[in-house]
Amino acid sequence: MMDRSIPDFSSCSSVDEWLDTIKMGRYKDHFAAGGYLTLGHVIGMNQGDIHRLGVTLMGHQKKIMTSVQLMRVQVLNRSVPSVHV
Repeated sequence: MMDRSIPDFSSCSSVDEWLDTIKMGRYKDHFAAGGYLTLGHVIGMNQGDIHRLGVTLMGHQKKIMTSVQLMRVQVLNRSVPSVHV
């Protein structure tokens, strides 16, 4: 049973959809320019990667990193089958 406050990323099929889901859509161009074109690329990110993309606000970095970590857990639990790692 999943906590209702944890987004379910199984409905996200693209980086843009994922960013919209976590209300960080303003960074779509940053991710595309940085070469993060699939969710498979995103789940390998770390804090430094997020900063290098130009996400300078600490709160936004934390929100994105937390979401990346949650997505990793969901992928490992196979609840997001469309993400290839």
